[in-house]
Order: sequence, then C-alpha cells, then structure tokens
Amino acid sequence: MKRRITLLATIATGFVVSGCTGGTNPIESSVFSSASSSSSSSSSSEESSVFESSEVEESSEDLLPKKTKLDFMPVRELLSYNDRSAFPSTGEQRCLVLPIEFDGYSYDSEELKKIDAVLNGKGPEDTLYWESLSSFYEKSSYGSLKISYDVAEPYLAKDDKNKPLTPEGVYNYYGPGDGSRADYGLYLIQNAYNQFIDLHGVDALKQYDGDHDGFLDGIIAVYACPDYVTGRFEFDKIHYYWAYTSWAGLIGSGLPNLDILKQDVDKPGVSVYFWTSNHFMYDSNYVWRHPGAVDPHTYIHESGHMLGLDDYYPSDSSFSPLGGLDMMDMNILDHNCYSKMVLGWVDPYVVRDSVDITIGSFEETGDFILLPTENWNGTPYDEYILIELYTPTGLNELDSKHQLNWSRPLGYQEPGVRIFHVDARIMECKMIGTSGSYESAEYISSLEDIGKKPDSNYLIAASNNARKSAPTDSNFSLIHMIESDRKNSFETGGIASDANLFHAGDYFDINRYSDSFSNYKAMNNGEDFPYRVFIDAIDESGATIGIEKIG
Repeated sequence: MKRRITLLATIATGFVVSGCTGGTNPIESSVFSSASSSSSSSSSSEESSVFESSEVEESSEDLLPKKTKLDFMPVRELLSYNDRSAFPSTGEQRCLVLPIEFDGYSYDSEELKKIDAVLNGKGPEDTLYWESLSSFYEKSSYGSLKISYDVAEPYLAKDDKNKPLTPEGVYNYYGPGDGSRADYGLYLIQNAYNQFIDLHGVDALKQYDGDHDGFLDGIIAVYACPDYVTGRFEFDKIHYYWAYTSWAGLIGSGLPNLDILKQDVDKPGVSVYFWTSNHFMYDSNYVWRHPGAVDPHTYIHESGHMLGLDDYYPSDSSFSPLGGLDMMDMNILDHNCYSKMVLGWVDPYVVRDSVDITIGSFEETGDFILLPTENWNGTPYDEYILIELYTPTGLNELDSKHQLNWSRPLGYQEPGVRIFHVDARIMECKMIGTSGSYESAEYISSLEDIGKKPDSNYLIAASNNARKSAPTDSNFSLIHMIESDRKNSFETGGIASDANLFHAGDYFDINRYSDSFSNYKAMNNGEDFPYRVFIDAIDESGATIGIEKIG
C-alpha cells in the first residue's frame, strides 16, 4: 500500500452555515418523481487544497483541507426549470396552514393547540415527545432555516349550495366520484384560502410570499378526518386522503374555476403545497400510549418535499438504495449530507489527493467529505462519492432507540461511517404531458446549458423512487449507500443495519465494491474513481479517514 500523507483536520464544533409516508403513493410516484429538476452554474469559488508533495510529514495549517463553498443554483431555482417551485431552504420564513373540517369531523380548541405544537413547538416540552416541524428544521439546518407556521381558522367543507360535506361527500363532489379528474384537495384549499382573505384581507397573504413572485412560498392543508388507511375509507380508490406534496399548477391545470392558480403579487396564488391528515400527528407508538403527545415525522418528510427533495424509497422496483434509514426514505432519522448540501446548509471537504482527515459527527457538526471524479463540475449536480460520520445522537437519537411504529425499523444504533454514491447529473428532457415519461432525454454538456431551450425540462436524471420512469438508465440511483458488508441486500429491498456502516479497520475502493456500481469498476458516467478510503479510527466524537489517491 502506498504511504499516505498525514494531515489531520481539526473537528469543527458548532459549525453553522449561512409522501408520502415511506410507501408508494400514486400522487408522488407519478407526479413528484418526475419533478427532480436540477442544474447548476459555475465551478467552486473556493477550491479545496490539492496535495501534491509526498514529503509532507507533519500537520500544517496551510495544508489542511478546508470546507469548500460550492457555487451552485439553489434547488428551488432548479425546480423552476421543471415547472415546479419549492419552499425557501434558508432564512426566516413564514408558512400558511389551512385546517379543513368535514361534516362529522371538526377541530376543537385542544386539537388546534396540538396542530400548533407539532408545527411550532420548541421541542419535547411542547410536543411531549420529540421535535416539532419548526424545531427539527432549525436544528437539521444548523440554524440556517427558521420557519413559523401560522394556523388559520378552520374551514368547513361545503358544496356550492353551502351544504356541509362528509369526507366521502367531498370525494364524490370534487374527486373522481363524479367522473371528473380528481382535484387532490385544491378546491378545498381554494375555499379555505378565500375564507382567510375574507377574515384577514388580501394583503395578509403577502407575508407568505417572501420572494414576491406572486405565489405563496408554500402552503399546508391539514384535514380533520383520518387518512384512507386509518379511516378504512373503501370509497377512496385513488388515496385522496393521504399525505402528499404536489403543485397546484400541475394538478389543477385541467380543472375549471381554480382562481388560486393565478400568479399575482397583490394576491399571491398557490403553487407547492402539501395535503395531510391531522391523524398523522399520532403515527408514533409512543404517542398512542401518551395522550397529549404529538408526532411530527410525516410533516417533516412532506416538508422535505416542499423544500425540493425527492423520495428516496422505491416505488416501482425492489431496489431500496438507502435501506429505508433516512428522513426522505422511511420518515426516520435526520437528513443525510447530500440532502443538506443541495439545500445549502452544509459545505463539504473536497479532497483531491492523499490525505488523512478527521471529521466530526455529521449530525452535530455538518462535517462531510466529497471525493470528486476527474471532470467534476464543482457543484452538487454531478457524480461523486460522499462520506459522513453517522452517530445515534441529536436528531438521530430518538429513532435509533425507539421504533416509530410497527411499519418502521430502528435507525442505526452505533457510530459508523456512511459512504454514498451520488449521481445527480442533469438531463435536458421533453416530457410527455404530466405522465412522468419523456420522449427524449440527454445529459447536458455544460451547466450553462440550463434553460437554453424554453420548451424543455431540466432535471436530475437518476431517481431512487421512480427508476423505471426516470429519463436515464433504470439501474442508476440518485443516492445509494454502499453496504460495507458487500451483501448488497438493498437490491432486494433489505433494511439497513449497523452491519452496513463502515467501522475502524474497514476500507473502500471501487474494485472491492464493484458489485455496488452499475458500471462495475467505473462510475455511471464511465470515469474511473481513483481513491481508496480507509476508516482509521472512529467514535461518537469523530472519525479519522485516510484517503489514498491511487490513480
């Protein structure tokens, strides 16, 4: 083995950078999965150090790898090239929440307090369980995103003759029960939106359009009846009563009399929204046993979609590239380093040559490593390897110790290194209607090509969720965790465990793990991966990673 240069990077502490419920859902599998748009702009503005001298014997502050501030287009802007929008992922934001009632299902003051707690609570002291939606994202983003959720007065679902409707009545009146195209909650959202204007004035909407583009940045509709599974709604053939995220312009484009689709800076319309039951606040086994407690897991997952993240679980294949253990997979644990990077919350150590580097717990510090290929474009929208230290602490702790419910596994229970293969390259595509299928698709040659063809979509080509309908090779995943034990159990839907983490003494290179790559001993783009990664030491406070340039 070649001798590696030893350059120890100090562990960063307190580093701060300035639906869909883990199962197949017809809305997201056909709509959301086709919306993974992405692109980027120029190369990194602050390149990490390149180590060329093999004579370096001691640590030097001048040669330590530095976190690299990548220069790239925010994911919400990228989505606009695929006719989508997203909630802002940084800064102080406000989001409008519309509670919706039915005949036989109403909100009392206690239930509204619980909705406020699960959305705005400071943490366990308010939810009596875990984080709230707001506190989770403030912690997950290392303070970069702070959201306040304003819960409006409940709206009672009615028909055009002012008659209150039951859940089944709404389904038949607005949905497919009358033979028309389903509205997926949009008419009820529009009626609740109009009630909000009647009570507060149209100017009150503007505070929820932070970028002043004429659309609300995002909206949450919380309906008062159970979801179709909990409520055993046999009439619900399309899973209307579920949790999902979508776009009003996409769903409502063929529906008459939907005024909320209009873009207007004086009366902002509705674009991205998520639709969910209040009963998802009670998903946790703990909550069922402790009256008064509320659970935010589903709301956190759906908010990930509102921010621009795709589902990481499979909907049309058996291959589960993350083994279920991720907030955008089976609704548990924190977000991974790829997700946080594209949301602008963390910066990587970009390493291009042989070096030893010590990183802290990713959940606590935001430390992670990006190993690029030779022709990496300097942005998250390319193909590369990511390395982070997982610890069962902070936002990971609860799900690593307590099973959320019967349908969810425990998270990883010990510290270990996670190595991800990411393929977030961009394609220029021509979509066939809103089907999620494409009549043509090709990788762009330069990120400067984004938007040059107004009649085309620009999106991340690979998908974990909808591999068969993605505009690329169905063998390619957006993000795939390499299984350290080399059993490749994820290929057949296996759930991840501590055995899949890398521990002290383990090492990784593409030859050893060739069965984990679609192109065997090459990356998806055909390039070599010229690094060998050694896990030299690991505990909950840090991991020393030895990286050897072998090509």
